[in-house]
Amino acid sequence: MAEGIARKLFADYGLSITVDSFGTLQMGGNPPSPEAISLCLKHDIDISQHKAQQLTLEAAQKADLILTMERKHIYWIEDFFGEHIAQKAQLLTEYLSEKPFGDEIPDPIGEGRMMYEEVFEMLWKEIERIANIKTHLNN
Repeated sequence: MAEGIARKLFADYGLSITVDSFGTLQMGGNPPSPEAISLCLKHDIDISQHKAQQLTLEAAQKADLILTMERKHIYWIEDFFGEHIAQKAQLLTEYLSEKPFGDEIPDPIGEGRMMYEEVFEMLWKEIERIANIKTHLNN
């Protein structure tokens, strides 16, 4: 959902930012959950062709910035790729924020529709906040 939301909002704000989504688990190319697909479609975001992929060292090295939902993802990056890569990682809720300790955004997988809706709203709010700041920084 985060990748789809980011692509839509960045385009809506006229930002040229490359977005890719990776996880910490090896998910074998699994598609998004039906709940995620349905919620995104309500906002004209089609994530139905997305396939889950685990973050690789190559992808982490290419990234200018790695935004995570939970702190444990940053720790995972440091454990697997080292501190020099982990320095690129930051919680989504802390990026370009005045809050030094942002909230974590939980993973809704396996939860009910209400949790997916809550997570979607959290993601939308944070990504739109970033898009708004980036737009003002570019002007």
